Amino acid sequence: MEQHFDWRKLVGLEAAADDEQPTNQATDVTLQIAGDEQSVEDITIDDLLRQCVERGGSDLHLTVGLPPTIRLSGHLTPLPYTPLTPHDTRRLVYEALND
Repeated sequence: MEQHFDWRKLVGLEAAADDEQPTNQATDVTLQIAGDEQSVEDITIDDLLRQCVERGGSDLHLTVGLPPTIRLSGHLTPLPYTPLTPHDTRRLVYEALND
């Protein structure tokens, strides 16, 4: 599965946590996923952190409008999930804050 983000061209990604639709001000972001991504609705922050550790990642990035992303060997690599909505992002962050 080929995945590529051109993060250098990402500018001004904004979304309010209460909004149902992200207000994405990014330009020229390249996202190529083979189409077999899973919905993030049923995953937990523990699931994502576990995947990060199992894959040898050092960071987990949660950004509205993008799939959950991990840092592998210094490179940001999206996990095979659908892009996060403001609701998904808030839910995942609150799970971590409540533990």
